[in-house]
Amino acid sequence: MTIQSDTGRWVVRHIYPTRQRVLLLLGVVAALLAAAALFEFGRWRAGYDRAAAATRYHEIKMQYQSLQDEFEDLERKMTTIQTSQDIDELAYKGVETTLVELREKVRQQQEELEFYRGIVSPTHSEQGLRIHDLSVAAAEDDGQYRLRLVLSRSGTRTKAVTGTVRLSVDGEDIDGPKRYDLSDITDSPAALKFSFKYYQDFEQQLILPDGFIPQLVHVVVDPKGKSDTIERTFQWPRISPTITTVQTTTTNG
Repeated sequence: MTIQSDTGRWVVRHIYPTRQRVLLLLGVVAALLAAAALFEFGRWRAGYDRAAAATRYHEIKMQYQSLQDEFEDLERKMTTIQTSQDIDELAYKGVETTLVELREKVRQQQEELEFYRGIVSPTHSEQGLRIHDLSVAAAEDDGQYRLRLVLSRSGTRTKAVTGTVRLSVDGEDIDGPKRYDLSDITDSPAALKFSFKYYQDFEQQLILPDGFIPQLVHVVVDPKGKSDTIERTFQWPRISPTITTVQTTTTNG
């Protein structure tokens, strides 16, 4: 903007984005990211057909790319604000904190996209019923963990697959090797029932005995009918508090 000073000279001054405008833009982007993820997750929960889910997945992917571009543009604006003398240090720190939070939301959105991509577009070797993912996170209380298991199925079949899944944790205590079934370390039965067309997830709160050192998670999926039983063993991760760690797996059978 060009203005005239008291001396009669014309002075050029740059007008930088205000803190309120940047925060508003960041908030809009964060809200759109969250809404997109929740809407997509809701459609899967409601059992939409595979073709519609795939179409929606690609729509979400395009929207995500657009939001990612806007996020990068906001980062460039942050650089401009940082070099401007029109914003104080406290205001800049507020915008910077919001940007960090938005970056975390983008990371979470990327993880959701990877999750759906694995269901919508599985590899040839992943056809049929499979263990899609298993993760463990430390809970707030010592000796407690949050376990999440996701089963999925790909292919053209429209009838739901049913059966049971069993989990056990192998490890050691002062007396030697030990194995605890799910019913020993949760309020759930030893075998969990499943029934789904495309995927189903299970979340369990594990309470491990004092002195027990977990090493492996053993999963046995037993579908009804002629399908084969699936058995896999997952290495227990090195877990930081409240951080979910995806397991490295080995196939037993």
